Amino acid sequence: MERIFAIFFAALAVLLAVILWVVGKKLRLLRKEEEELKTFLKQIPGGIFSYTADEKEELGIISEGLWKLFEYDGEEEFRQAVHNRFSEMVYEEDRKRVLESIDKQVENTPHDKVEYRIVTKTGKLRWVYDCGHLAEDSTKQKTFYVAILDDTEQKEMQQNLEKARSVSRAKSDFLSNMSHEIRTPMNAIIGMTAIARQHQGEPEKMMEYLDNIALASEHLLLLINDILDMSKIESGKIELHEEAFDFKSWMERTKALFSLQAAEKHIQFLIHCEGYCKNLLIGDTLHLNQIIYNLLSNALKFTPENGSVTLSIALLRQEGRKKWIQFQVTDTGPGIASGNLSRIFEAFEQESAATAQQFGGTGLGLPISKKLAELMGGSIEARSEVGKGSVFVVTLPFTVAEKTQQTLPAAQFDFTGKRILTADDNVLNREIIKELMHGTGAEIDCVEDGKQALEAFLRSDAGYYDLILMDVQMPVMNGLDAAAAIRTAPREDAKSVLIFAITASAFSEDVEKSLRYGMNAHITKPINLEQLCQTWDRFLNGKDTTA
Repeated sequence: MERIFAIFFAALAVLLAVILWVVGKKLRLLRKEEEELKTFLKQIPGGIFSYTADEKEELGIISEGLWKLFEYDGEEEFRQAVHNRFSEMVYEEDRKRVLESIDKQVENTPHDKVEYRIVTKTGKLRWVYDCGHLAEDSTKQKTFYVAILDDTEQKEMQQNLEKARSVSRAKSDFLSNMSHEIRTPMNAIIGMTAIARQHQGEPEKMMEYLDNIALASEHLLLLINDILDMSKIESGKIELHEEAFDFKSWMERTKALFSLQAAEKHIQFLIHCEGYCKNLLIGDTLHLNQIIYNLLSNALKFTPENGSVTLSIALLRQEGRKKWIQFQVTDTGPGIASGNLSRIFEAFEQESAATAQQFGGTGLGLPISKKLAELMGGSIEARSEVGKGSVFVVTLPFTVAEKTQQTLPAAQFDFTGKRILTADDNVLNREIIKELMHGTGAEIDCVEDGKQALEAFLRSDAGYYDLILMDVQMPVMNGLDAAAAIRTAPREDAKSVLIFAITASAFSEDVEKSLRYGMNAHITKPINLEQLCQTWDRFLNGKDTTA
């Protein structure tokens, strides 16, 4: 019997050893497969996970790639952050759309595909592409098995491509509109000039035609300025030029200018000023005019006959000498649809193609106004209701000026006894400068190019010329070279004589180039007499020492 028991236990031991060996081998294989699976999962970009297809949306398996995609340090930290629920993984603004899309897709097929955003631990928004499969697990629980990939770069590329296409379409539309807009005043100028030649002996008709030519020229100049301004703003090369001005006089000029335009369209135009708005202020009047004039012009353009346009001005607050003034332009025009309010401040955009066709324009006025307001430290916003009208609100800061800082209009400058040398290869430009400056009492000598300007300066006695107005692009010798030659001439007034560049080149690099060649100032064409006189006066009175 003992022998039998010995054989039985020996056999049992061998059997157990075989079983343990087999189990051990299976476990080793399972561990190997598990390690291979983990290695495989690590190699897959993005993440893999499962979650229950019920209201709990409870997360099951989670790959390392998933919580790393969310920038967490471990699986448990990630589960706690998303409350172990699938929907908590999805960016809140996308959540409803994603869940509805998945539910709709699995009605007919066990597969779903959807894109959505996630928020990482560090707060970054990233796009992911989700590909899921609905199946039952071992407990018959319906479960989604999902693989997601980081799709951020691809999504951004698509968005940038679409944005580029949109900008390209807008620019194409803009060029098409601009072609029409530029041809309209050009046709008027050419046509009225031809008609005027046929009525040279009729002064009244000639004046009428000349007035029409002047209006068309101003419109054409406005279009060109819009294009140049937008280019300068986008390249960051626009500069502010602050000076003292009488705010009450500014309001009176604005009222006079737009009252006439409103009367021609039978529109009521009003200006209301609340608070103390009679100060002498320091600010950039050129860009203030550009912003407010653009808003008023738009309001008059879109407001129908018998409507009204109102400019309300209010002092919002004052901090020491700093004043924050609000300008509100209200009209009774057709209004702007709420979905288009954001578009009207984008370059080359108008509310619709119909707007461009019916009312014209470049689609640059409002974007320029917005950027200028922000550049001046202020803001612009709009609200509107279709069928009732629009309200544009501009808030800008100004500084209260000392009374001694007030500038004079061009008509009040007296340059009697002063002599100007002007160099321009265009006879019409020379005649314009001569006539404009004649009213200030100054005497003007004219030459045709930079070489003649240099020779005239060298022939004259020291101090004979008080100012040289130099066109930049001229034959024989350009204005820049002429200015440089004058500055290096062997005479006592070579360094001190004032030289102003008079040119159509309006970009900041052109200004810098003029100054680098020895000019004291850079005046852009068409010449603004008040700006020219004020600039000269500042130098004469030692208020500007630019060299």
